[in-house]
Amino acid sequence: MNKEQVLKTIKESIDQNIVSKDEVIAVATGHTLATTGTADTSDKSSIVPKVLYTIGGVIAVIGVIVLLSNNWNAIGFAGRWLVTVGFGLATFVSAILVYKKEQYNVLTQVFLTVSSITLFIGGFVWINGVATTSWDTANSSLLVSTVLFAIFAVALYATHKKILHIILTVFFTVAYYACVAKFLKGSGFDLYVLKDVVTYASMILAIGYLMYGSWVKKAVEDNSNIASKSNRTLSSIYTFLAFALFMFAALFLGGFWNFIYAFLAIGAVVLSINLRTQIGLVITSIAIGIYCIKISVQYFADSISFSLALLVSGLLIIALGYLTYYLNKKYIKQQN
Repeated sequence: MNKEQVLKTIKESIDQNIVSKDEVIAVATGHTLATTGTADTSDKSSIVPKVLYTIGGVIAVIGVIVLLSNNWNAIGFAGRWLVTVGFGLATFVSAILVYKKEQYNVLTQVFLTVSSITLFIGGFVWINGVATTSWDTANSSLLVSTVLFAIFAVALYATHKKILHIILTVFFTVAYYACVAKFLKGSGFDLYVLKDVVTYASMILAIGYLMYGSWVKKAVEDNSNIASKSNRTLSSIYTFLAFALFMFAALFLGGFWNFIYAFLAIGAVVLSINLRTQIGLVITSIAIGIYCIKISVQYFADSISFSLALLVSGLLIIALGYLTYYLNKKYIKQQN
């Protein structure tokens, strides 16, 4: 029996409910299923080392920060370099050495996270200790985050670990806002213009988050090597960041945006339904609730009193809560 015949037989068995997809996946990945369809209890025992890996990584990072803060002047430049860059390189190399072993998957991601934090701190240590001229925060942040983005992008290509998507997003975001800060420095804009520029920049970044999250989701559906099934959670994280950043940033814009925000919110609700994302719908509903309070207090508090404006806002938020529940139940949960 060749491969095509085997696959055809498996597909027919699934269609006839002889076996389930979960059972086929379990066999393919070397797991066993109990009669209830849950994973073997042996998998549960693996939770303990995963938790310990994570706790150990957090403690290690806290230890580095405390060591630096308490002995910053005493250990000198060499000591700071060793604690930050040295420790960061050690954990990075350790992650590369064990990433292929599935039992060390969580440990690899913890190592990569610790490495990214310590190397980021070490980048500023290097600039402050080596540079002959004074670097401002924007220039330092742009250089460090750009270099680390390139390094960890190569690590993502090599290891395909999903934590690297988040790490790269953090570095990209730091570099992005550093560029915005460099653009605004010495521009002569007043405070309101500066606020609007940062707000618009944040909304553009939110669109980027949404596009990247959609790419991750598509990669999952296409069974890409870069994205695994667990990256559905990753896609949800980017959706959350996109909706939260865009909807809440737009609240800081006044004037014409107070009028257009209602249409923007309707568009966000429709987009949430089309993307079948409960997170986007919830974030949009919260933002609309804040918008209702803002408009009620800003435009109606003087005419109908502040307390009555709050009462009206409260009733609108209650109605909004029911509408969110209805839309989620009818259009999102049923389609999922």
